Amino acid sequence: MQEKQLRYFTKIMNAYSLDSIEEAQRFYKLFSALKLLPQSKRKELVDLSFERINAGKSIVDK
Repeated sequence: MQEKQLRYFTKIMNAYSLDSIEEAQRFYKLFSALKLLPQSKRKELVDLSFERINAGKSIVDK
């Protein structure tokens, strides 16, 4: 991974209290993909993500 990408994903990791750079990359991909979905589907996925966070789980399946 290039140094610039590493810094960027480190900022995401720190801002959202994620455990690893890989999780920050998955979070970024998930967030980017949300823009492509209809509004109703976005709300459903965001709610699911918050439930996983509140349960102490990873926001994405590994």
